[in-house]
Amino acid sequence: STLGCPSAALAGAAVGSSALGTLMACTSTRSPDAASFEGSAALGSVLMLFFFATVGAGAANFGALVSSGWVFVFICIQISVHMLFIFSLGRLFRIPMEAILTASNANVGGPATSAAMAASRGWTHMVTPAMVTGSLGYAIGTSIGSVVGYSLNLIG
Repeated sequence: STLGCPSAALAGAAVGSSALGTLMACTSTRSPDAASFEGSAALGSVLMLFFFATVGAGAANFGALVSSGWVFVFICIQISVHMLFIFSLGRLFRIPMEAILTASNANVGGPATSAAMAASRGWTHMVTPAMVTGSLGYAIGTSIGSVVGYSLNLIG
């Protein structure tokens, strides 16, 4: 139990690893040894396809989709408000559409789907920001969720 909250260690690890990953991504330069990593993007893409297939296989129950109609409606409302908000602010601040879409996907789908979308659209310069943004979102969400869970545990 860190700081009196059992989940604080998990939240701290998530924030720390995201910060380290961001630092490494921002400070890395292409070195002469980088040739040994050629093909890593293709291998990463193949492994992401296996990841998506594994996740999709667990969600293949059509009965679960039919019985969760109101949840589907709620998610549609959430995503609609999200899109209205990001497209409005993106237009107001003149943010490039590829940055808006990549950040939005990282927010909604996480780092794997965001990086896959950026790579499939040919936005190779957006793959690393997609991974970092999605991972940072996980770290922040884990931290906030841990605090909320701990607080609700104290109340009830």
